Amino acid sequence: SSESITIELDKEIEIKRGDILAKQGEELALQNEVLAEICWLDEEPGKNAGEYLLQHGTKLLRAKLLLPFGPKNIKSLQFEKGEGKINLNEISDVNIKLESGIPIEAFSTNRYNGDFILIDLLSNKTIAVGFVK
Repeated sequence: SSESITIELDKEIEIKRGDILAKQGEELALQNEVLAEICWLDEEPGKNAGEYLLQHGTKLLRAKLLLPFGPKNIKSLQFEKGEGKINLNEISDVNIKLESGIPIEAFSTNRYNGDFILIDLLSNKTIAVGFVK
């Protein structure tokens, strides 16, 4: 949103852009592994156990991509047999292991907190977009 807000807290705590505020008792669990659906955007295929950067909101952390599924067949919406990689414009379910836990949710639960991008470690290019299942 393009609007700014001011929040006054009852005690002084360190909080910064991108942090999530939640009611006591409704805090989000930190996830260090997620099942996600991604669309690969790079000409260089994504590889099983490949390491990338995952950006979720303002958070940027290392992630390892695990490809237990093959690409999704657009006509049948079924997954095909995988070869341990994902090619340009293919859609696939993947497991992503994160270097540390982040408060991320399923896209179907919260579309503002369930998406991310993957970034190449060397070139800094956006190589995939995804959402948490």
